[in-house]
Amino acid sequence: MERHLREVAQRQAADAERERADIAAQLDAAHQENARLLEELQAARAQLAEEQTRHAATTDAAEAALTESRAQLADAQRQGRTAQESAARGDRASEEQAHDGRRRSRGRRAGPRRGAGRPRGRRRGDERGRRQLEEARTAAHQQRERAAAEQRAQTAERAAGRAERTAPDDR
Repeated sequence: MERHLREVAQRQAADAERERADIAAQLDAAHQENARLLEELQAARAQLAEEQTRHAATTDAAEAALTESRAQLADAQRQGRTAQESAARGDRASEEQAHDGRRRSRGRRAGPRRGAGRPRGRRRGDERGRRQLEEARTAAHQQRERAAAEQRAQTAERAAGRAERTAPDDR
């Protein structure tokens, strides 16, 4: 009987040892699975942080580009107004010169004797006034054309910049 009890005790001890080994193996497998899941979680967090950083950088760049575009637009509008005002001043000056020239020419043509005694050089002054008027008109026209061309170029540059910024990355 003692022998039987010893055999039963040995079997129970062996069963307990096998059960302990199984539990240790399960615990080790659970620990490895936990470590793997923790690594995946850390990788996902790192990827999320990288995407958030990239998104923030993209947002900042877009806001900066928008601010710059607005500033360029305001500058172009100011330049356009300045060019228009300058052209208008040039037109007014041209008109004033033309008016003065017409007034002088009317004064000279008022009577047959009024300009008869004047030297030829004085009569050439009317022609000189007409040339100056034409030159002033030409200069005003060229200035308007330059301002319009500059405004078109700036608009094209802004459009190209926006297209470049909004184009998808080739990564």
